[in-house]
Amino acid sequence: MKLIDILVGVSLISLIQLTPGPASASEYETIRFSENDVVCTFAARPNFGREVRLSKPSREARKSVEWLSDYVGIHPNFQIMAGKFESGASPVAFAAIHDSVRFIVYDVDIMYQSAKNTVTWRDLGVMAHEMGHHISGATTLGTKSPHDGELEADRAAGHLLRLLGASVEQALSMASVFSSEGSLTHPPRQEREDAIIDGWENAQALLQATR
Repeated sequence: MKLIDILVGVSLISLIQLTPGPASASEYETIRFSENDVVCTFAARPNFGREVRLSKPSREARKSVEWLSDYVGIHPNFQIMAGKFESGASPVAFAAIHDSVRFIVYDVDIMYQSAKNTVTWRDLGVMAHEMGHHISGATTLGTKSPHDGELEADRAAGHLLRLLGASVEQALSMASVFSSEGSLTHPPRQEREDAIIDGWENAQALLQATR
């Protein structure tokens, strides 16, 4: 499915052949995600009990997840939503299961801020990271340590971005919001960058072996 034309050496990916999507939704709903939802965030520590204002995702966000899912070989059965975070540190994006629905929520004030019909490698990397949480079972099992779960999702993102044609530098663009010191829930930036590179190199080896 040729939805995206990758421009080699450029930090933006131009989306093409997008059918007209719905207008930006003014209607919204609020959901209070709790600790029982096993929320896995991209950056900031989860703030359980916070109400998140949700609205419909952009076309770029929906197509990003659809195309990433094609590469994984799964049906994109995630509820993709744009989130509005009124206070506190933004998670950038998070994966969660709420009332048996698998969510990927991204911060509308941070993600997909480029020109219309374009998406950055960082955008794709963030969404690949959150998909990695769902695919690995982190949002349902909650058995891995928080740091191990984050590094696993980072490797998955690096792997997917290489399959999509990203260079190492482009894959690492998602790391711009990582904390240098890390936290109780997220490893330090260097460890996360190493995991992204590890996933990228694994995909590179796979591509070379199958030529």
